[in-house]
Amino acid sequence: MDERDRCLFDFVEALNQQSEKDVIAALNFPHVTHADGKDPVVYKDGIIYWQFLNNQIHKMIEQGWSHSKIENLEKIFETENTSYSIIEFTRFSEEGNKIASARGIWIATFKENKWGMQMRSAYTTFGSVSFLGGQST
Repeated sequence: MDERDRCLFDFVEALNQQSEKDVIAALNFPHVTHADGKDPVVYKDGIIYWQFLNNQIHKMIEQGWSHSKIENLEKIFETENTSYSIIEFTRFSEEGNKIASARGIWIATFKENKWGMQMRSAYTTFGSVSFLGGQST
């Protein structure tokens, strides 16, 4: 796996660990999110994004979430500084049961000498997702 893709997997692992520092390190800012039918949201910096994500994590835990996993990554196109990928990911309960799945496009960029996910858009493919792509649904 190259570092263009690594930042996407790093983001999911940092989310699973609920690590503010590692979540922010896996992203580039401004960070843009989009969920099916919603207007995009732009998070200007990691502090603002973490405030939203930390709230999202607690609500997902209340709904039975334990961890998430990227099930599939398909590269669409890449340039020297941008990588576009189709992502399929699943949220799991503590017991390992699938709670929900989603599919979307995640875009990584090379800025300030590092690869980080900068944009993403997703839609639910299975189950009920109350937070998707950095937005409440």
